[in-house]
Amino acid sequence: MNALLNKLTGKEMLFLFARLRGIPSNLIPQNVKRIIEMIDIKKHANKYIENYSGGNKKKLSLALAIIGNSPVIFLDKPTVGVNPTARRNIWSTLDHVKESFLAHLAIILTSHSME
Repeated sequence: MNALLNKLTGKEMLFLFARLRGIPSNLIPQNVKRIIEMIDIKKHANKYIENYSGGNKKKLSLALAIIGNSPVIFLDKPTVGVNPTARRNIWSTLDHVKESFLAHLAIILTSHSME
């Protein structure tokens, strides 16, 4: 279902991925903070992932895809199983990410949505 490590907090998971993606150590805290705010998991960031709802797990998975400024982001049905409000937030976040990186980013996704 997802590639999250349930015994870590969301914040710890983002720090781990930031290091794996080569973000310099001195820039990791500000990058993680920005992404936590962008995907709206601020009140859940210090909770263990095993206690996240399905929607928050989807948001965290999106954050992990975004962190590190990859030139291509692949997302497989990022809004399946989330409520309409969370779905709209995910699409808004993707729009924000796309606008932030302009021509330096491609987002490839699959979806069951016919909208």
